[in-house]
Amino acid sequence: MKLFLTSDEHYFHDNIVKLNDRPFTIEEMNSKLVEKFNSKVGENDTTYHLGDFTLGKAGPAIGILEQLNGMHFFIRGNHDKWLPEGFTHPKILGIKDLHEIKREEHRMVLCHFPMLSWHHSYRGTFMLHGHCHAKINKQNEGVRRLDVGVDSAYKILGDFVPFSFEEIRDLLVTSNPLDI
Repeated sequence: MKLFLTSDEHYFHDNIVKLNDRPFTIEEMNSKLVEKFNSKVGENDTTYHLGDFTLGKAGPAIGILEQLNGMHFFIRGNHDKWLPEGFTHPKILGIKDLHEIKREEHRMVLCHFPMLSWHHSYRGTFMLHGHCHAKINKQNEGVRRLDVGVDSAYKILGDFVPFSFEEIRDLLVTSNPLDI
């Protein structure tokens, strides 16, 4: 099982295309994001969505979710009104506002919003976030913090795809050395 992280897909959000210069119409964006997601994420993989999955209502959001490979864990963002407390679906592993996970020897704090300081930040823990649409990537340099949103992936990886854990690890450990 591989682990992926992404954010700020903004399915069904007309204005996001214009605000972030995404090279799609809204209909193209919805289908291309699903296509690109499934080209990278397999049926046995898990993806953490760090907020703003959609601006839409639950019905259309579930329609998109059911097209996506794998299982999903959602960190709520400011546009995720479709994810109330107690919401369940067979493809959803959990829903939180803030979450910590560990993979290999790396701890990760997951939140929609970037933090200046986070649990174990001085011990090498990664802070993974969305919300900023690649606009603070320069400020994230030299810090173990990464915007995993699709707009950031486009700038860093060259496509609107989720980041794999391995890509995140390589970006944050190689470019942000820290004695742990």
